[in-house]
Amino acid sequence: LPNVVEAYAGYMFDIGSGVNFVLGRYMTPVGAESFFMNENSNVTRGLLWTLQPVNHTGGYIGGDCECGITWQLGAPNGYGNQQIDTDTEPTFVGSVGYKLETLGFRVNGVYGGNIDDLFGAFTTFGGVGNNPFTAPGALNFSTGFERNNDKIGLLDAVLTWTPSDRLTTWMNFDYWWPTGTGSATNPSGNTLGGLNIWGIAGAGRFAITEATGFALRYEYLSFNNYGTGGDDANLMELTATLDHHLTDNLVLSAEGRWDRGRADGFPNTLYLGGASGGAVNPPGITVTDFTDDKNNHQVLGLVQLRYDF
Repeated sequence: LPNVVEAYAGYMFDIGSGVNFVLGRYMTPVGAESFFMNENSNVTRGLLWTLQPVNHTGGYIGGDCECGITWQLGAPNGYGNQQIDTDTEPTFVGSVGYKLETLGFRVNGVYGGNIDDLFGAFTTFGGVGNNPFTAPGALNFSTGFERNNDKIGLLDAVLTWTPSDRLTTWMNFDYWWPTGTGSATNPSGNTLGGLNIWGIAGAGRFAITEATGFALRYEYLSFNNYGTGGDDANLMELTATLDHHLTDNLVLSAEGRWDRGRADGFPNTLYLGGASGGAVNPPGITVTDFTDDKNNHQVLGLVQLRYDF
């Protein structure tokens, strides 16, 4: 089915400054970066964004007051962005924030769903799960077994500072952990019980002229106690973006991004550098062997032409 980003109905209760009741598919309050590309200063999204939900399917109540406090409390289907519900228990999403004229702070929390919601996309070709065509992944986790038993917890904090019309900045901190990942029904033998991930990111954009701006983002992400050996890993990225409005709606951007990754037991093998050799496993299926030509870093350059309707 086509992915629906937003589709909801709401009703505003006349309580205080107003209490909004929403049912449907709505955007998450979590994180500093947006699903909508024209709301971000960089072309690529960051490492923390991959840990955060994009939207939720369910309902919430929320509101704000003249004192600058905002709040939201909801119960969607799951942690991830899928339109289907992979278990029968709800996920809880909460948010509280405070906004001044130039400074804003928001704390968000998510608890529920299951590990599949986040790791499902990485188990086939990534270092997370078992790939039937290659060696087991670093986390050695097979999906689709826990369902209602496992949960994901996410604590998210966002600080924004806009001292002038020309400068906008933000900082984002995330702490992520799983619970209830017992190995009784997981044939991989890995409970993921000790796994936790934390990361911090900071970014800003400075308007050089009315039509041209420069943005810079830095992130650090730490994986702790992954796999059966209690290993650690970390990721780091630095992104610089130059954007220019050719017209009010047409934006040309040039971006350079540097990523580095290190993991216990996998030195200098996180990023693809080339290919060598081959393997046949299982019989009849040829799989390229990349293990001899990987690096601990990679550099990406791109140019984007975007039209905002």
